[in-house]
Amino acid sequence: MTDDVAAVGSGEEAGVLPAGLAPDLLLTDLMLPGVTGSELAAGLRERWPHLKVIQMAGYTEDEAVRRGVDTGKVRFLQKPFDMAALAREMRVALDEHAEGQAAGDGPDGR
Repeated sequence: MTDDVAAVGSGEEAGVLPAGLAPDLLLTDLMLPGVTGSELAAGLRERWPHLKVIQMAGYTEDEAVRRGVDTGKVRFLQKPFDMAALAREMRVALDEHAEGQAAGDGPDGR
């Protein structure tokens, strides 16, 4: 795990990130132009199965998000949130990733 951050302006830009980047965490909005955060995460997980995901939204009625949160595949932040809440969610997600890899769990760290 590195401390590098790659910021992109769209789901399309995220989809063409270099394969060698291998991010540990995706922070995305639920609703993006042209793609949902869930679709983006699914596409990126095909490339990087260990990828942890935090989705954020002001709207929480999406069934797919609830299923993802319930199964532990997605962490969720309700808007508005403060930087402390974001930092806590990121720490939990990254710690889950590190624990999964240290324990030798499956390729997605769960």
